[in-house]
Formats: sequence, structure tokens, C-alpha cells
Amino acid sequence: MKNLHTSILFFVLSALGMTSPVSAQEADDFKVAGVNVQQVFQAYHRTTQTENDVNEERIRIQKSDRQIRSQMKLADKQITEFGKARDLSGLTEEEKAARAETMQALLSRRNKLNDERVSKYEQSNNQLNQDMMTTMAGILGSIQRFVESYSEKSGYDVVFDLSGTSTNQTAPVIGGKGIIDITAAVIAELNKETSTKE
Repeated sequence: MKNLHTSILFFVLSALGMTSPVSAQEADDFKVAGVNVQQVFQAYHRTTQTENDVNEERIRIQKSDRQIRSQMKLADKQITEFGKARDLSGLTEEEKAARAETMQALLSRRNKLNDERVSKYEQSNNQLNQDMMTTMAGILGSIQRFVESYSEKSGYDVVFDLSGTSTNQTAPVIGGKGIIDITAAVIAELNKETSTKE
């Protein structure tokens, strides 16, 4: 799941705030902060709840798949038992043809059951993955909007995403004078605000 989180986070802008021209007199009041969006994302209770929901749904999908596999085992057993009678010398041509038709029907039923199982399993997992991506993207959007609002209320002029990476895989902001890390404060406020709404 962490790899999935990391891949989703590439869609988040590295700079969550906007800069504006600053005069010499305003320079002392210019406030810069940093927030680790990935850390906020992982600590957010909506993310945890989504992960739990996804895990429960995966268990349900696997349980349904096991039930169909049990039906397939019964079909395999029928085919095996039916094929044990190899001495067909005492059968008429019509009886031989009937046996061959029965065997073909059993095999067709078994193969159809397996095709339906594979199709259902893939569709269910693909839909779950798509729903999860949509939900996680929505959560990231909520976090970004919250950080923007929090930054404005707190008087920060620029807020950087400390979890982002540049083309050479290093953080876009490695350090700087006066940069305040507001990650912990954002996590506390975000979870508190959301919890009171629910």
C-alpha cells in the first residue's frame, strides 16, 4: 500500500502555496513553511479507514473466489470418476457416443465455471482498485485544500511539500532559513476537524 501511496502523491503539486512580490519592508514578515504531504496522508484517519475498507473488500472477493473453486473441485471429481471406466468394449456405439457426449458436457461446464471465476475475480479487483484510486485522490485533494486554508489562516506566504522529489530524486526543498515544518500541526488539526464533523 505504501508504494501505491507514493505513486498517487506524484500528482500533488510540490508547492502548495503561491508566492507574491515582496517589498524590502515586508521581507521580515515573509513566512515560509513546509509540510510532508505523504506523512499527513498516511496519518490521516480517512486514509486508514479507506485502507481497512479495501482490505475487507479484498477478503470478500477472495472468499467468493474460493467458493467457486470449491464448485470446480466437485466438477473435477465428477470428471475423474466418470473417466475411470476405461473398458468400453462391452458398450454399443450409441452408448460410447453418449459417454463421450456426457464427458464433453462435464468438461464444458467445468471450463465455463473457471472462465466465469477468472472474469469475476479480475473485474472485482479492477473495480476495487479504481474505486480506491478515486477515493485516495479525493483524500489528497482534501488535504491540499486544508493545507491551503491552514496556511492562509496561519499567515504563511509559501508552503512547500517536503515529501516531493525532483527529477534527480531529491526533495525540492532540502533546507533553508526560517522554514517551519507544520506537518505535525496539520495532522493534528486535520484529524481533529474531520473527526468533529463525523
